[in-house]
Amino acid sequence: MPALSGSHGRSSIWAADAGCGVVTRILAEERNQRVTVDAAEGVTVTADRLVLREAITNVIDNAIKYSPRASSIRIRVYSDGTTCISPLETKARDRC
Repeated sequence: MPALSGSHGRSSIWAADAGCGVVTRILAEERNQRVTVDAAEGVTVTADRLVLREAITNVIDNAIKYSPRASSIRIRVYSDGTTCISPLETKARDRC
């Protein structure tokens, strides 16, 4: 399992569980946005759980806030073997 090395007091966290909680999903629903997480199996991060969760939540909240209404926000989580990579992309959805 690829993981980022951490210091004392840190724990391994499955990367897909680090963000995108209930409040974030509610905010997205209010703006008619769809948030999806596409996570590779087994990617873990060794980090301070609260700090990591806050950082990822801030990034996702900003994506919700600054993306157009009715857009899709996609978070991909994967590893290159030594590093956890989590690009975020937004895309306006067709209004049919």
